Amino acid sequence: MNIGSELKSARESRKITLETVSSRTKIPVKYLEALEQNRYDVFPSHTYAKGFIRAYAKVVGADPMVLTRQFNAEVRTEEVRS
Repeated sequence: MNIGSELKSARESRKITLETVSSRTKIPVKYLEALEQNRYDVFPSHTYAKGFIRAYAKVVGADPMVLTRQFNAEVRTEEVRS
């Protein structure tokens, strides 16, 4: 399972909306949607994407360490807009 589908699945299983995640994390919905779609090219940097994954995971009850480790292993820095 990829990062985006894990986040979305955890969110939906807890019946949490993207707007709720956004209000709890202060991350704009457009970035949350991009995470769920594994579209990392919209983020300002690799660090932002990783931080957003961590924050999102905490809100939906997913393991932030596992997902950030997976992100580091799967996504090269060049795949994120710089």
